[in-house]
Amino acid sequence: MRQKRRYRELRVKMFEILGDKCMRCGFSDIRILQFDHKNGGGVKDLKVFGNQNTTMYRYYVEHPDEAKEKLQVLCPNCNWLKRVEREEFRKPV
Repeated sequence: MRQKRRYRELRVKMFEILGDKCMRCGFSDIRILQFDHKNGGGVKDLKVFGNQNTTMYRYYVEHPDEAKEKLQVLCPNCNWLKRVEREEFRKPV
């Protein structure tokens, strides 16, 4: 329970840093908005943070300038559109 609360608190702080609507279409329901790496790098962050969003959020909350440089808020549809447009697909392992 405490871990879920901490996750939600960090997520709210991320929205305070990055904004609370999709950068492409303006959708603003934070229940489904996602944090996207502007220029890729999500896989690298997964390796660094061990697939733990709470750990990654904590890092970026502590480094807001880096968060603004690397991340943006997108709705799921715009996030998928970006991936298709830029051909940002994980390569098979």
